[in-house]
Amino acid sequence: ILSIISKILLPIFLLYLYEFLYLYFSLTVLFFVTKFIEARADIDAALRIGKPESLASALRKIGYKRLINESTIFARWNAWLRWNPHPPLTFRIENLLKLSQTQNTSRSPWRIAISTCIKDFVNTTKQLLCS
Repeated sequence: ILSIISKILLPIFLLYLYEFLYLYFSLTVLFFVTKFIEARADIDAALRIGKPESLASALRKIGYKRLINESTIFARWNAWLRWNPHPPLTFRIENLLKLSQTQNTSRSPWRIAISTCIKDFVNTTKQLLCS
């Protein structure tokens, strides 16, 4: 009777495990993509206002607790994978400060947001793996 139960329950368990992993992976990817939208919103706001350093200062003041929480490389990497539509606050501030130094408006805000998000996630992952 044990072998019959294992023949029936094991495939059902594996199917539910697969579905759970698929759902987890899908939601993680979805929230990662929403971070592009938030990064683009930061870039658009900085370009419209013309003072990215002021937005960076405001983010620093509003999110000082999150900044403290993201002080380690693991916390920053975890913030990238969290089911939260916002990129890590440390990334957003760094990105705005870089934007204030370059003022490169020739590229689309979408392209800048997507490329900087992916680059920072890859660099954060590399730093995490090397530490």
